[in-house]
Amino acid sequence: MKKTINVLLFVVGSYLLFCCHPMAYAIIKPAALQEGDTVGIIAPACPFRLKPEEERMEIDAMVKRLEDLGLRVKLGKHIFNNEKSYYAAKPEEAAQDLNEMFADQEVKAIIALRGGYGSDRILKLIDYEAIRQNPKIFMGYSDITTLLVAITVKTGLVTFHGPMASAKWSPFTTSYVKRVLFDGETVVFGSEGKSEYFKTIAGGENCSKAEGKLLGGNFPTFSALIGREQFPKFIEGDGVILFLEDIGDATHRVSKALNQVVNIGMPIKGIVFGQSGKCEESGGGDGTLLTLDQVYKDTILPLEIPVMSGVNIGHIPDMYVMPIGIEVEMDAVSGTIKMLEPAVCGHGEV
Repeated sequence: MKKTINVLLFVVGSYLLFCCHPMAYAIIKPAALQEGDTVGIIAPACPFRLKPEEERMEIDAMVKRLEDLGLRVKLGKHIFNNEKSYYAAKPEEAAQDLNEMFADQEVKAIIALRGGYGSDRILKLIDYEAIRQNPKIFMGYSDITTLLVAITVKTGLVTFHGPMASAKWSPFTTSYVKRVLFDGETVVFGSEGKSEYFKTIAGGENCSKAEGKLLGGNFPTFSALIGREQFPKFIEGDGVILFLEDIGDATHRVSKALNQVVNIGMPIKGIVFGQSGKCEESGGGDGTLLTLDQVYKDTILPLEIPVMSGVNIGHIPDMYVMPIGIEVEMDAVSGTIKMLEPAVCGHGEV
């Protein structure tokens, strides 16, 4: 009888740990990058869609950008496989590239070529156990949000919401790649000054700061994970600092996605909105317009948590590298997000 009770306790405890915790495993930090490391490039979403000669020029520029950081570059086998297809490769091919890059001991980091659509097609084909056994930096944004969140939830690996391999990295963006991924700094994002678009949406004298695990990404992509096994589940005591961004969406759709996210019982302690550009203001029959600020205020103010917008996150040239899964502190008045721990570990560290 005692043995049976112990078995039941073990099963229940395992369920709580592996099914109800935001991350299925304890947080794992990848090794920091260093000069001479190899970076793998994969295309789980959309291809370039350029003429062959233009595509070659873009690839050459991408490789040079990474080589200028002292890195070597390895291209996924299937990143050019699209045959007049909307996607860069078939789901099986895209998943194979991702799985092989994680298994490849030569590769120390993986960066998505670009976003678009299609990352959710490979969620069931990812070898999460192999990723957990071979932790390494994985970075991208936009549609890649699907993979960032899924990998962190299913393996515990810290992933990075940051520039695509094909993007033209500005000096601002490159500096954060170096500070977060190479140097392992506990960065205070925003300490260099607020962006010109910054606003405090909510955060009075007694409600400007909050702490929690950093989680988020692209609005519609993140909300599309709700209800799937790759979306985090929460238990009492958890806390989340949520960051969200979007581009080219109508404000009523942003409102719908935001309401979905904040009303599923997620223990949100604070929200950081990036710079959601080209979002068309939805209009009413009487000529009134629904602005992003109005969407934020209508949805968030009742939560009585600190909220800020216009932060350097999103489809913009100057972007932060946001580590998903680590503890941070945000301040909606000063406009800062303080990493409370490094996102990477030194080579050889356990």
